Amino acid sequence: MVILDTVSPTADMWANSGLGVSIVVSALSLLIFAFTITGNLSKRATAKRSAKHIASTGKTPIVIKDASEIPANEIAAIAMALSLYTENVHDNESNVITIRQLQRNYSPWNSKAIRLLNTAYRRKK
Repeated sequence: MVILDTVSPTADMWANSGLGVSIVVSALSLLIFAFTITGNLSKRATAKRSAKHIASTGKTPIVIKDASEIPANEIAAIAMALSLYTENVHDNESNVITIRQLQRNYSPWNSKAIRLLNTAYRRKK
């Protein structure tokens, strides 16, 4: 018979639990900080690169301040045009499926017929 002894929480147990939770929370906050900094640096680099490209080509970018300015039917037309443009990457296929039966070479290594035909016999001395 196994008797389990209930242990009341001591100060060491609470300290270890608190230390573990604080390590996890600090690691997660450090990750959030690192990802936020990385995202901001990426946005700045992209903005600088696009400004440099605009300055070198002399073209003015199209800027949409509010997405609600574009009607839904125009967004659908643009999406459909992009979809059709990207679908034409592959070759035209015939869309015909041909199913052929494979000819397998006969291999009697596991044939039941051969196992049943070979009966056991006693060797005469």
